[in-house]
Amino acid sequence: SILNRRNEIPFILKRLYNLPTLEEARFFGELVNDDNFGSSSVRKIISEDTILHIQSIGIENFLNATNFDDNVLWPKGCVTLIEPDYFMKQAILESNGIGYERAILQLAARIKADKQNQVLLYGAGEAGRRFLCILKMCGIQVLAMVDKNRFLQGSIMDGVMVYSLDDALALFPDNPFVIGSFAHIYSILDTIKEAVGKDIEVYF
Repeated sequence: SILNRRNEIPFILKRLYNLPTLEEARFFGELVNDDNFGSSSVRKIISEDTILHIQSIGIENFLNATNFDDNVLWPKGCVTLIEPDYFMKQAILESNGIGYERAILQLAARIKADKQNQVLLYGAGEAGRRFLCILKMCGIQVLAMVDKNRFLQGSIMDGVMVYSLDDALALFPDNPFVIGSFAHIYSILDTIKEAVGKDIEVYF
């Protein structure tokens, strides 16, 4: 439970505010805000008028505005509704290619170009968690994570269950795999191919 990891809450809230997923922007954007306690006048966190305004002037012009209108309560949530991976792309570009993020984003672009929206992610270690975050930000649903480490199997990472390879294939036999690791890629590829026993798309 997140209540048992309270030291993580500020980081989760910061990530939610600055790098929301499309699903989060849709859900929290529908919530209403009451500026005056007890007032019958309420407004959505993300208003339709704000979305129309951004679409009319463009995202860059909207974000470059020095001061936002009082009605704009969550600028990054608004932008995410229009272009879901905008801020993730910006964060990766600003990293100047340091780390794994740029390679993962390029892989996500390939997956989307192939019109694959649901995948299995092999690897639940540090790199796998980065893959999970970026895939979700890019609108790709990770149905399950797979790891050979029995201590990780049965755990949940950012809402996604970690399974053994056999259990994941029993539940999702036809979905493509993403190898969420930068080490032992071809060994993992062989393991997947042997377990599946048929042609299946594997991204790495």
